[in-house]
Amino acid sequence: YNHTVEHLKQTLQNINYISTTADIWSTKHKSFMGVTAHWINQDLKRCSYVLECRRFKGTHSYDRIAEMLLDIFSEYGLKHEQIVSTITDNGSNFVKAFAEFGITHGTAIDDSDDEEIKETIEFEIIPDESNATTHQTSTPYSAKNLINNNNFLLPHHLRCASHTLNLLATTDFFNALKGSTASRIHYSVFGKCTALWNASRGPKSSEIIHDALGCSLTYPCPTRWNSLYDATIQLLKYKTKLNDLNLKLNLCAFKEIEPEYLEEFCLLMKPIATALDYLQKEKDCFYGQLLPTLFSLKQRLQNLQEKNLRHTEFASFINDKSKSLSSLNTYPSVKKLFIRFNTSLCSSAAVERLFSFAGFIQSPTRQSLSDKCFQKLI
Repeated sequence: YNHTVEHLKQTLQNINYISTTADIWSTKHKSFMGVTAHWINQDLKRCSYVLECRRFKGTHSYDRIAEMLLDIFSEYGLKHEQIVSTITDNGSNFVKAFAEFGITHGTAIDDSDDEEIKETIEFEIIPDESNATTHQTSTPYSAKNLINNNNFLLPHHLRCASHTLNLLATTDFFNALKGSTASRIHYSVFGKCTALWNASRGPKSSEIIHDALGCSLTYPCPTRWNSLYDATIQLLKYKTKLNDLNLKLNLCAFKEIEPEYLEEFCLLMKPIATALDYLQKEKDCFYGQLLPTLFSLKQRLQNLQEKNLRHTEFASFINDKSKSLSSLNTYPSVKKLFIRFNTSLCSSAAVERLFSFAGFIQSPTRQSLSDKCFQKLI
């Protein structure tokens, strides 16, 4: 182990540009800080190594996160000009750690003849006076001491694009769902899906599920991105067997419209899930591909919007302020329902008008008018 660590330290000294990732993992009442390092070698292949999975005791406050990150970077001899970025999720403690103890990158143009563009580093320090006493007695690698000594600052911070897309597909989606007409069916159908997923975790019910479907069900995990989408896709593969399975498990059956909603949900989430999976790659995905991926995702979502999916279409129709019947041409499914349920009249006045008109034809001057001729005139 020691030989491997020393070899890694020597390797890192010869790398000009390094990107790191960091996160905190909690399991069995313990927390760990994980840090990885990544760079591209001269053969244009990405190299990835684990730096630390270190026990993190105490609260996960932003200053203690900064302190541990600085300690790890210092232990491996990494300089701030080497680390081009550190990628974390959108956790507020990580965001604040880099906001308080981070650096911002800018560019300055040299006035020399070759007009070479040089990178400058602007230090942005926002000390927390409320914790001044604590920092004065902290370890030599504390963030406060390192800043005061101008030894090191946290590198440029980038938020994880995959985590951001996951928030778009979960938190933002549920916020948009609140108060909409689709919320009722959404919570109804996913309540039944959740009941199935929960049942799959029990030994007896999991055997019933395996016998009925020929496989076990994937259980969604909030910390595993795309797990809800993947689990829903799996259920749809066996949609014709779900109600029989629910009957065996004494669960509520799916209504006829609910599997259709699941299909539209997956159709809507597929572009996000595809982009999210792509951006999670290490070997074949580079930062320069982020914007093209997001632009492609935007275009795919716009194409879906033009399709007027049944449930999203109905929500759009409800929110449409137009009072003209011609607006129904924008909502083909609603238009079809409108025609179906509005074909009937409210009264039989139409046939009464027919008789009134017939009275003009069947006049005293036309007593010899035959029935067939009368019918044709009507």
